[in-house]
Amino acid sequence: QQAVELMFEKLGNDKIMALASSVNDYVMVRNVSCLFYDGKVWFTASKDGKTLYAIYAASDGDEMPDEIEWHGNIPKGKMVMLDGNKRVKYNVTDDGQVRVKLPKTLAAGPIALKFEMSR
Repeated sequence: QQAVELMFEKLGNDKIMALASSVNDYVMVRNVSCLFYDGKVWFTASKDGKTLYAIYAASDGDEMPDEIEWHGNIPKGKMVMLDGNKRVKYNVTDDGQVRVKLPKTLAAGPIALKFEMSR
């Protein structure tokens, strides 16, 4: 929670992250990503906007949940975990809540998912 508060203190309401470097005091932005979040799930998209990434960020000491969920950012087609390219099952409720079933053998830590978003 402290990291989230610090990030928004630094970014303000824009929620934009830029990876920048400087050469001879000239700042060059190399990568810009828009960040969105719903609870402990953070989202970013590929440069072409076709692929969405959902990152589950557990707090220290949290046990791994059986499933993660969020509202909006409705997936289309298959969803895979970036670690090992394992396919995961999900369902979407009528009110737009996405529930992703996680493998029982998953080690504690952050989870990154990749999917195409329904338009």
